[in-house]
Amino acid sequence: MNTAFPVQASAVYSLSELISRALGLWFLARFVDFYGLGSSGLLRTVLPVLGVASALGTVGIPQAVTRLLSSTGRQTSRAIPHGLARACAWTAGFAALSSVLFLFVTVGLAHPLQLDNPDVVQLLLLSVPLLVMNSLSATIKAALLGLGMNMPPALAQTLEIATRVALLFFVTQTPGPHQDLTGAEMGMFLLTASELFELLFLVSTLLFLRLAGRLKTGPRGEPEQRHRALYLSVLRMALSPTLQSLLASAGYAVELPLAEHYLALQYGSHQAEVMIAEYAAVALPLLCAPMFVTDGMATALLPTLTHQRVEQGREVLGHALRSTVRVVAMIAIPASAALYVLAPDLCRWFGATGAAPLLAWLAPIAFPLYLQAPLGAALQAQGQSRGLLYSGLVADVLRLLSLWWCLGVWHLAVAGILITCALAVLAQTAILLHMTIRTSPFAFPYTTVCQAFLCGVVVCAMCMTARRVPDHLRFDHHPVLWATFMVMAGTTYLLVAGELTPAAFGRLPVVGRPLRRAAEAHVRRMLG
Repeated sequence: MNTAFPVQASAVYSLSELISRALGLWFLARFVDFYGLGSSGLLRTVLPVLGVASALGTVGIPQAVTRLLSSTGRQTSRAIPHGLARACAWTAGFAALSSVLFLFVTVGLAHPLQLDNPDVVQLLLLSVPLLVMNSLSATIKAALLGLGMNMPPALAQTLEIATRVALLFFVTQTPGPHQDLTGAEMGMFLLTASELFELLFLVSTLLFLRLAGRLKTGPRGEPEQRHRALYLSVLRMALSPTLQSLLASAGYAVELPLAEHYLALQYGSHQAEVMIAEYAAVALPLLCAPMFVTDGMATALLPTLTHQRVEQGREVLGHALRSTVRVVAMIAIPASAALYVLAPDLCRWFGATGAAPLLAWLAPIAFPLYLQAPLGAALQAQGQSRGLLYSGLVADVLRLLSLWWCLGVWHLAVAGILITCALAVLAQTAILLHMTIRTSPFAFPYTTVCQAFLCGVVVCAMCMTARRVPDHLRFDHHPVLWATFMVMAGTTYLLVAGELTPAAFGRLPVVGRPLRRAAEAHVRRMLG
């Protein structure tokens, strides 16, 4: 891989995403099993509304802070001018206040629009502390990323989900007053408590870095005009990511109730609620589970490519983009094969066997879906954030129109939901890829995509074997062991095909050298 691709930082964030997603899936399975699909579905219905309310504080402002700190070269000096630090703090507070105001406006408009549901309104009001803490912690993590400090944000993310899992285990095993809460209320409490632990960790990290002299602020006394320019710069860079996040959250928030409405006309309200819960709470999270690597890549690419574009120009981005697409292909295509074959076993863990066909038919769109985050990060690094806005707008319009046509006109039921999701994903990825190629041309790695497809065939064969061996040896009894075999088989094929080299493992932190030596020895044995 080219040096423009941040291998070490990507590995750190990907490992954090892996731990977070694994614990998140365990949390979801335990929560659904204990409180039922109804409570999970209600909580998943409220979360998109919170995503809309907190878009500025958790997406727009943090990404702007990361880009601003990276573009000003603070990754090496780690000394922030006082005006810039104050601008970050004030914009974070403004984002938190905006989130709370938006939430109260939403609650106030619910009754006149005849959309009020007592359970939903209560959950929204309970989420006020969560919104404030989300904005503050997201800005702190973004500042650390912009300064080139990779470990604290990764640790904070892992701590947040680990705290949530530990609290869920406690409340489900220990009797007490918390048993009087509904499942949705308990879910909101767990989210808020775990976010509080993350914020405390981040604040403690900032204080420690300041006391240790690793984080400094420049002298006071900058002109007031400079302060206003910084505020406006942060808000300007936050505009496009915020609007894109708003479109995504709003589209998702409208999609689920609309789909449930059309399904209720065909199957009744109870069956429609179950089908939506299987789609939103089981099939989609499982489809997105392997995205921990690509999300980690996107997190690492934004500050790294922003910094390198300022120092070296846009020429360096083409190499990084090609490496990014290659890595995504080698991960997404074998992962989609595994999800397609193992869908019944994976969904059975969540007690939702009806979600297996949904996951199996959604699996082929894994490659374009996983490409979205890295391509979006590359566009932002080039100062083309509007590309995210355009792609999100087209995807949302297409999603709602196809949902109305497939469910309301053709009455395709579950097939209509799948078609809607696939069309939206393909359209959004195509627009992002087109705009990325326009701003920074690169050669699309067709050979790698073909080799990744053949690697998927190898993984598919392993998955079929794992399902057809004797009962006590099957995948559902030994998932970790079989998953290890699948990763080893896929990696071996890619090494022999020349798409992966042992040198690529050497850049990984901590385990890089042992993995490189093992890969070199393995290739020598395979070749001869």
